[in-house]
Amino acid sequence: MENAPKLFNKRMKLALVVLGLMIAAYVIYFAYGKLVFSVEYTNPPSNDVATLTPFFDIYFNKTLTNKGLSVSMSPADFYGKKYYINGDSLIVSLSVPMQARHKYTITVNNVDAEDGQMLKNLVFTFYPTPKTMAQLPEDQSEALTARNEASPVYKNPILKHLPYSTIDFNLSASFPTGKNDLPSLVLIAKLNIPAAVTGELQQQTISQYEQEIASYISSFDLNPASYHIDYIVSNS
Repeated sequence: MENAPKLFNKRMKLALVVLGLMIAAYVIYFAYGKLVFSVEYTNPPSNDVATLTPFFDIYFNKTLTNKGLSVSMSPADFYGKKYYINGDSLIVSLSVPMQARHKYTITVNNVDAEDGQMLKNLVFTFYPTPKTMAQLPEDQSEALTARNEASPVYKNPILKHLPYSTIDFNLSASFPTGKNDLPSLVLIAKLNIPAAVTGELQQQTISQYEQEIASYISSFDLNPASYHIDYIVSNS
């Protein structure tokens, strides 16, 4: 019968062999994973896309190139630049809000790595869940905020001349939130019409004040028809 030290040594040798095989298998697996072009993960995961999620990032294990890049989406709710490459990630810009629990599919028809490898027909499907902006992860809410701040409505030339008031009306601007959580420019025209002015005379007065507002906007070489104007009748 073998003594204890010899038995211990045999077991140690066997354990070292097993450990060596495990390390070799891991190295081969890791090297294979780096050699073969593949998707690593997405942000957000397909099962965690919200109605206000502004992007879907697909991360690969290799640096990407724009050569042959083709992406499609159904329904076609791209936003802005639609999609673009950033290092090892493909960023798909989403138009929001999306319909809650509605099926959306992003198909990467073709994407190439810098080393020449390519992938085709990668399909990602998700069903957005309802969330407010406050419930979004920080990276998503920051992306929506950046869209908002980049909106051209804040640079509209009419804003230099508002608010504006006369005896007849008060004209101001508002920025209600619309699609993509972006502000839109709406002019608010409060028409000061005496309570005694009613019926047909009131309609004539409203038309007169609307014309005065249009003339005011036109005086700055701006087209009144290009603005959304909400008229509010105030009876004084």
